[in-house]
Amino acid sequence: MSVDLRAQLEELLDLIHQERDLAKANDAKGLMAVVSRKEALLDKLPGVPSEELDEDLIELASQIRSENRRNAYLVWSALNAIRSTMEFFQKQFSPAAYGGAGKRIHAPTEGLILSGRV
Repeated sequence: MSVDLRAQLEELLDLIHQERDLAKANDAKGLMAVVSRKEALLDKLPGVPSEELDEDLIELASQIRSENRRNAYLVWSALNAIRSTMEFFQKQFSPAAYGGAGKRIHAPTEGLILSGRV
């Protein structure tokens, strides 16, 4: 089991690296293919208590966790950049509105990407 689990974890780490490279290259089609392969592999991974794992597998799992968090931060940063750019343009092209004190106000921007619910 340990050899099979090691092979699966190494494949998962490779998929995570591919995912990052495709995200940086802005290849949405390739990214979706890698994400679906990654999800299928995650579904096949057995649940093994950490007491039954040797040090090498624990270290590999820790590296996978770290790399996956790196990818999540990359996507989060890209979404924040898109969100701030869209807010900037929304303010530039939105009609002027005025508050009760007669000062110009900007209505809050809405949308799935801007709200972070994508």
